[in-house]
Amino acid sequence: MYSAGSYVVYGTNGPCRINEITYLDMPGCDTKRKYYVLEPVASKGSIIYSPVDSQKVAIRAIITKEEAAALLDHINEIEPMRIDNEKFREESYREVMREGSCTQIAGLIRTLRQRRADRLAQGKKFTSVDERFLAEATGKLTCELAIALEQSREEAEEKLGTVLV
Repeated sequence: MYSAGSYVVYGTNGPCRINEITYLDMPGCDTKRKYYVLEPVASKGSIIYSPVDSQKVAIRAIITKEEAAALLDHINEIEPMRIDNEKFREESYREVMREGSCTQIAGLIRTLRQRRADRLAQGKKFTSVDERFLAEATGKLTCELAIALEQSREEAEEKLGTVLV
């Protein structure tokens, strides 16, 4: 169990701060069950209530400062995703965004950046689906790096941009 005040990555919502752990007195909620009260970092003012013992949504701790530094140092060594069947490309992206580690998300970003370069070289447009996933993955990774490195989101975004080839 995580503690109040700590940061976690909660499913596709990305990094969230645990504001408190409490029992909820709301219609439809089990009053004997503990809940995390989560505030997504990327959308201030939003609140998520998630049972502490829920297995429906992936939840993990934010990477450490050391892990973030190592990720940035070796990000260009991360293998891009290999997608054997184009029919499942979007679902593969979705799975990484739902349950992926920072390394997997970085691999997705590298995949999408390479895909964009390849398509543009062929005179084709970068698809809106790929563009959306690239923006989402970059935002999620940037936000987590900012928390781990104790930087502003802008500083983390700039750092990520300078190390990605």
